[in-house]
Amino acid sequence: MSITINFSWLNNLSAGGLLGFFAIVLAFIAYRKSVKDKYDSWRSLLESFLDELKAQSSWLATEYHSDYQEKGFYSPYGAVFKISFESAKEIARRGINDLGIISSDLRNNIAIFNERVEAFNALLNYQRNIITANPILSYNLEEFLEDNGLRKESVNYSVFEQKIEQLKNSGKKEKLEIYALAKEILWINQAIHRNLIGDRSRPDSLCYLWHSIKTEIEQILENFESRLPWFVKTKNAILICIFSAILFILVEQVLV
Repeated sequence: MSITINFSWLNNLSAGGLLGFFAIVLAFIAYRKSVKDKYDSWRSLLESFLDELKAQSSWLATEYHSDYQEKGFYSPYGAVFKISFESAKEIARRGINDLGIISSDLRNNIAIFNERVEAFNALLNYQRNIITANPILSYNLEEFLEDNGLRKESVNYSVFEQKIEQLKNSGKKEKLEIYALAKEILWINQAIHRNLIGDRSRPDSLCYLWHSIKTEIEQILENFESRLPWFVKTKNAILICIFSAILFILVEQVLV
């Protein structure tokens, strides 16, 4: 048994109609690609931001409560590195988008996050300027701290603090200078850890913002496919092209 397929209907398709149909299909494909590229760009940006957040997890995910104390806060050699979130800056630069990828609350949190990161890095600059302004004084402070239990677990914070406070009663210029530098470095470290990083009870702290932003971005990326317009999804785009072709052929046949 042989099966014969009749393609005579192809002769009824006009050249102008075919050109018009293909022009419409190509326009649809181009529009779909432009929309998909926008979504892909946002997905890549959010993934980069999430990677940056994870890279700082050991730092910003830690809670520093208002009474947090650490002997290392006095040390001129305990300065930390700056933090950078280029993806967060790019998200803020893009501002409101027509895709609705991120909510207004998330956008506001990212803006506050960027401001707190800038303040964090500015304090680190200030701290380094103080430490490097007089390297000999910084060295003498570190030597004093080491000699009085900076790295000895047997010396608790209260005893260690008392030894530093005794410097201001010495009456000696060198010790007074060491004391002043120690207190200034302490103040800066407290501002960095307690005020800027803070804990999750304060919505403006880096710690709270880190956890909040990370959670929401993870949820967005997990459900990203569902956010795509229906015509952008590959399966639907193919069905649209097939349905359009069938409809075009039927219309052409009727008009003949």
